[in-house]
Amino acid sequence: MFFDPSRTDQDVEGGTVACWQPPRAAAARYRAADDFLSLPSVSEQVPPSATMKWKVSGEMSARILAHFRYGPLRAADVHEPSDELDAFAQAFFAWVNRQKGEFTRLTVRPMLLDATSVDTALEHVCLDRDFEATSPLYLGFCLPDENLFEMAPHVDALRSAHPLLLRTMLRAIDLASYRTVMIRSPQWFLGEFAAWFWGGDPEASDEDAKEALSERFGENDPDIAAYLPSTARPLLCPDEAMTVSSRSGKWRPCATLSPAQIRALRPRLRGRARKVCTELLTLNSLMRKSRTNDLLRGDPSIMPLFSAVSFVLSGDQTYVGQILDGTIESAYQGGDHCEFAAFSPLSMKAADIRRQYADWSLAFQIMTHLDRLLSLVTS
Repeated sequence: MFFDPSRTDQDVEGGTVACWQPPRAAAARYRAADDFLSLPSVSEQVPPSATMKWKVSGEMSARILAHFRYGPLRAADVHEPSDELDAFAQAFFAWVNRQKGEFTRLTVRPMLLDATSVDTALEHVCLDRDFEATSPLYLGFCLPDENLFEMAPHVDALRSAHPLLLRTMLRAIDLASYRTVMIRSPQWFLGEFAAWFWGGDPEASDEDAKEALSERFGENDPDIAAYLPSTARPLLCPDEAMTVSSRSGKWRPCATLSPAQIRALRPRLRGRARKVCTELLTLNSLMRKSRTNDLLRGDPSIMPLFSAVSFVLSGDQTYVGQILDGTIESAYQGGDHCEFAAFSPLSMKAADIRRQYADWSLAFQIMTHLDRLLSLVTS
């Protein structure tokens, strides 16, 4: 809006109307503007954008040099790096790609993070103690989301191959998960369901569960029948899929096929069942090489918000969505959530570096064959 600076009674002076004019002439319609609307001419040699980078610290530079010197990284994998951190990232992820295959089921994504990024990621995680960085650089195993698959179309083929093949496969998946990343298996869903509705006992009878269900729903609620063990357990994890059972108050592994029995069984099978036996033998061989149950070497120990993958036996997912939604919502409300399975600090000593890469290599190989096995038996 424009305002006339002249006096309000100026139009009656001398009987003429006073008209305010700007102190300079208006710009001609077709004349080139040279005021605030004009853009200066810029040479094409001037870059259109710029990137600001922080200088790599001396401690991080020394650690990167140690990993090139004592680790399996190759200088040939580095091409026109912008700094030593970029050179390390190129060489490191080239090494990672040589250790693993493409994942079609697992959502694991390795990432390099500095200590500040790790501290930020752990901001909403309840730890026993405050996070104290032991390295300026970490390898993080990110789980950005979670996919759900079902085994229903393939269960009959496994049953017909051998009565224990299904349980043997589920046991191998559990053991591989303990060494690498969390996987929600049928027995995990059963355990969570039991914690919610059966007082924490996955082997509870209908009579034992009715008391807990009555307190939750009301004694005469008709929905109780749908949550009884006799109804829910066959859908979530039937007896043939149980990998552990409680005996005398202790959890013990259920009977499964040994590697020798799998080798004897494989030549008699064809198609998918035979491929399952092959992957089981490979996984068993890899896991026997493991010197620790924590191949990711995470520090601190954390529980991720998502798992690498979830799978169920039955196509009826009446309870599965309820369990997953409740688990994730509880983690959010409790302020205990993180999208990483582990943060592994990069070591500095030669012996530690060699062992670290050996464990990571084994973890990536286990995850690769675990992914292949899940691809065979899930849809």
